[in-house]
Amino acid sequence: ESQGESTLQLCAQLFMVLSRADREASYIQIVSIASSTVTVIKPSLDQFLGEKKNAGTLETILTKYLCFVPLFLSTTIFRILSIAIICVLLRWNALFFYAAVLSMALL
Repeated sequence: ESQGESTLQLCAQLFMVLSRADREASYIQIVSIASSTVTVIKPSLDQFLGEKKNAGTLETILTKYLCFVPLFLSTTIFRILSIAIICVLLRWNALFFYAAVLSMALL
């Protein structure tokens, strides 16, 4: 549940920052983007590691997490930033675009 909400919040924050070229991100927006990114990545990483995440000492657990963080971070940034850029460029037409993509995926 929190992952879904954080994904939408992250997409909305990136849309707000990217929608106008003369606007710079405020400190609160930067913190919100960073915390939403962590909230989106952590459950995915926990699910990927499964039972192995709690095995061993603190050092081995941190090593397991840090080993896969770049993979999940780059994937999440690509996925969310792609959606935000499409929404910035297409505005309301993005709804038709995603409706078409979803209908094609369900066929």
